[in-house]
Amino acid sequence: MLINLIGKNLSDFAPIMDKYNLQKDIVIDYDNENYKQKMANTSVDNDALVIAHGGDGTLLGAAHLFNNNKILPIRDSRTAPVCAEHTYEKIIENYFKNRLICNEYTKLVGTAFINNEEKKLHGINDIFIHNVNRVAAVRYRVFIDNELYADEIVGDGAGVATILGSTAYYRSITHSTFRVGIGLAFSNSTEITNHLVLNENSVIKLQITRGPAVMVADNISEQVMLKEGDTVEIKKSNNTAKIIGMDAFMCPKCRVLRHPNQYRFLNKSLNKISKKI
Repeated sequence: MLINLIGKNLSDFAPIMDKYNLQKDIVIDYDNENYKQKMANTSVDNDALVIAHGGDGTLLGAAHLFNNNKILPIRDSRTAPVCAEHTYEKIIENYFKNRLICNEYTKLVGTAFINNEEKKLHGINDIFIHNVNRVAAVRYRVFIDNELYADEIVGDGAGVATILGSTAYYRSITHSTFRVGIGLAFSNSTEITNHLVLNENSVIKLQITRGPAVMVADNISEQVMLKEGDTVEIKKSNNTAKIIGMDAFMCPKCRVLRHPNQYRFLNKSLNKISKKI
């Protein structure tokens, strides 16, 4: 079976590849110092399964590079301990026995309109605009479905997140998540501005009234610089990310193994509280 492989410590996965006769086509090895250049120069012309060996960042990178391929994310056990149900062996076995569910996840597209040109970025988690100068705020107007929502907001920036991205940067800003639609978050605004969960077909426009600012998507290195007067439109993309076995990748038992001290401390605190009650 032909596969594409992306991630770090790929040699750890070699015995499983040999056992299941997995043949590599495109390989993006994060241990190679030139991997970013290879990613930039790689043209994907196959529909082979993509195995993303690593963490959340590797999955995002795979979804960006392999835009139309199905992706099977597998935690790098060297850096992220996994439970007995989610070893390399178990996941690949479950894949070949059709026990893993493939879900399609919404992608976003951000289009920057600059000097009559369009520059686009795509994200599976989120698309944000940020201030470039860390000691100076960016100012911007916000339109939702062509209706003015805020005449001017002053802050570090704003962005739109998908359901998948609601547990990432969006949550760190809003201290919340959501399960339907898309989320609009405002980072460190100087005035009270409500974060919003909108219909997934909503179109959000951010017009820079004082820059400079930058548009970014997920963890990709490509960025779009923005100046006063530039506008960014963010909406649902026509493309989706097809990810297999996300429930295994996000296993709560595995999470406890990755962060033992945090959960040990939490359990201690909860036990103390329960005793007082």
